Amino acid sequence: AAVARMQDAAGRGVFVYPADAEASWSHPDMAAVTWPAGYWEEGAYVFLHPKDGGELPAPSFKSVCVAFVADAPGNRREFFRTVGTGLWAQESELVLVGGELCSEEEDELAQLAALYGVGIVHLAMTERELARMPRADEIFRAPLDVWRPQADALNVRMIASPRYRADAEALSAPIDRSDVAIVRAWADGCRERGRVESFEFRVSVS
Repeated sequence: AAVARMQDAAGRGVFVYPADAEASWSHPDMAAVTWPAGYWEEGAYVFLHPKDGGELPAPSFKSVCVAFVADAPGNRREFFRTVGTGLWAQESELVLVGGELCSEEEDELAQLAALYGVGIVHLAMTERELARMPRADEIFRAPLDVWRPQADALNVRMIASPRYRADAEALSAPIDRSDVAIVRAWADGCRERGRVESFEFRVSVS
């Protein structure tokens, strides 16, 4: 929930996949969408249509996986899950939550990120800090002016920035038949309506 709101506060639409007992290798944990230019009107983001009457530009997608910091093999596994579930998107990002990353583990992740173009964010939190976090439903529904101070207090460290892939669609045509088709259908529906509803309606949660 906190990672989804971090994307939301950055102005991206967020689609959250239902949580499974085990991490999925067929879809990421969430997809963050960068919409065409627009404006806010009565709790909805409304797209600005091109003056020439042409079609709205296609949105771009960031595939995001979230995992707790583990040992080196566990972190490596989550990294490659991020690679595998994000081939369809223009950007991929792994958010590691909690714990400490030793310099050797961080160096390895940074090297892998440079090879595969995956962004890596470390959200450093102790178990006590995690226990003090609000419930997920409270985080999702908090107005941005309430959420921003909480987000500013989080210890967020960027290990690597994601590399933009303009040819992502061509790389992963077969994935259209998998679980990622639903997020594309959601984004296409928003384009057809010309607007994205307020946060609680544009996040699909289990």
